[in-house]
Amino acid sequence: MLMGAAAFAVGALSASAQTVYSVNVVGYVNTVIPGTDYANTSSPGHPQYTLIYNPLDNGTGNHIQDLFAAETVYGGAFPANAALGNTAYTFNYGGQAFSPDQNNSYSGVWGQNASLPPGTGFFMLNGNKTYTNTFVGTVLQGNQANNVAVHYNLTSSIWPAGDYLFNLGLSNVVGGDTIYLFNQHGQAFSPIQVNSYGTPFTAETTPFNVSATLGPFITNGVSFFYLNNSGAPIPWATDFTVH
Repeated sequence: MLMGAAAFAVGALSASAQTVYSVNVVGYVNTVIPGTDYANTSSPGHPQYTLIYNPLDNGTGNHIQDLFAAETVYGGAFPANAALGNTAYTFNYGGQAFSPDQNNSYSGVWGQNASLPPGTGFFMLNGNKTYTNTFVGTVLQGNQANNVAVHYNLTSSIWPAGDYLFNLGLSNVVGGDTIYLFNQHGQAFSPIQVNSYGTPFTAETTPFNVSATLGPFITNGVSFFYLNNSGAPIPWATDFTVH
């Protein structure tokens, strides 16, 4: 599945004068962005969509220009990890529609320079070869809320971890709601229904691992759609603290 090669490395940094006053978790997440040479797809040789998120706070607004390596081709070779010509699709909740942000294949500049903070999912359309993007920043600590509003939400965990949905803090799911995970191989969504009776979910192993009691396994670096039909926002809070 997508992001199987994602890796997370952290290091604790402290500011102190005989006493530790603060500790931040900093590090990086490597995320594979499949392209035209990607083998595990039903449409080889074509641009590939990938549904991902930025797992770390870069401290300067998390703008896409800073998050993705898109360098100019003027006077030089095509960078192996460049996002030149890629298009990011963010989800406009108010309009319930996608907003494209295209990278200029000559200048390397993103048209809208969208802000993509942790907890915000987006599509990346890559018409180049597969590359690995490295997100660098800090893990958001303390009580962080990423509540799920009514209707469709393109969302993700706020902190970088791969785990079952309930273990990531989103355990207040409501019967009749639907979670949509993106199948990288088929380039299509797979719906996972929240049950109204019995266990919250129906267990399955393909194309995604779904626990009957904990929900689908969400791979580190992957975002998903949540269709909230309950009529009220669903709380999603996490509390990560370094001691």
